[in-house]
Amino acid sequence: MIPRLCSNMWRRLKERGSDFTMEVSFMEIYREKVRDLLSSASPSVSLRLREHPIHGPMVQGLTRVEVGGGGSESEGLQKLFELLWEGERRRASGTNGSNRTSSRSHAVWTIHLTHHGPLGSNASEESPTILSNHIHLVDLAGR
Repeated sequence: MIPRLCSNMWRRLKERGSDFTMEVSFMEIYREKVRDLLSSASPSVSLRLREHPIHGPMVQGLTRVEVGGGGSESEGLQKLFELLWEGERRRASGTNGSNRTSSRSHAVWTIHLTHHGPLGSNASEESPTILSNHIHLVDLAGR
C-alpha cells in the first residue's frame, strides 16, 4: 500500500506542476523501544519520545531523508522505495504458525510534504506560500 500511495501522490503533484519537496522517516516500536529504521547508527539505539510545545509528540533524533520533489519522478521514487525496503529489512521479525516473517514491531512510515509557491488560480505570484503536511502510515505488529 505504501509504494502505491507514494507513487500516486508523486504523480498527481507532478501533473499539477506543483513545486514540492518530499522527505520520509521510518521508525519502529519494539519492546517499548523506539528505533530509527533509516539511521546508519546502531539499531539497538533507542530514541526518546518528546512533546514539542507547538508540533506535539515527536521522536528526538529521528532521521528525515529528502527523496526529492523538483527532480525526475523515477529518481525520487526509486530513492523512496530503496529507503522503504531498507527499513523493512531492519525491522524486528520472527516466525509464527501462519507466517515465516511476521513483524514483531509497530512501524510508522511518515511522509513530510512541503509545497512551495502560490495556490489556486487567484493566488498572487508575489505572495509566496509554504504549506507543510505529514502523513503517518502505521503497520501494527501481529500475524
